[in-house]
Amino acid sequence: MFGRKTPSPRSAAGAPISTILGEKTSMQGEIKFSGSMRIDGAFDGTLHGEHLIIGSCGSVRGEISCISCICHGQIHGQLAADTTELKNGSFFEGTLLTRGLSVEPGATLNGDVRQQEEEIHLIDGDNIEKIGTSAT
Repeated sequence: MFGRKTPSPRSAAGAPISTILGEKTSMQGEIKFSGSMRIDGAFDGTLHGEHLIIGSCGSVRGEISCISCICHGQIHGQLAADTTELKNGSFFEGTLLTRGLSVEPGATLNGDVRQQEEEIHLIDGDNIEKIGTSAT
């Protein structure tokens, strides 16, 4: 009660989860997030961020661009991530662009899987701009 802190939920990368879309929540649009985001509800639109976790009740329909994605729920659309984990009971349908892929037994993967090309970025302070790709 006094002086005790309740530990905040953390992503697999160890970062605290800074944004949560609750189980009985649905949302449409575009979300840009820093750190980790967990989706337990339904999202339709575009997601851009760092670490994304989709809970077993969560679903995303649209385009996702992130550093890492751990999916226990459903994804319909396009996912571009450096690392992707599809957990037992998850469902993915669409186009997957990733460098590292882990698919557990019991996960469903329907669609195209492509390895991402090495991208060349111009970094200026907090701004990162893709300026091309290199052949791998």
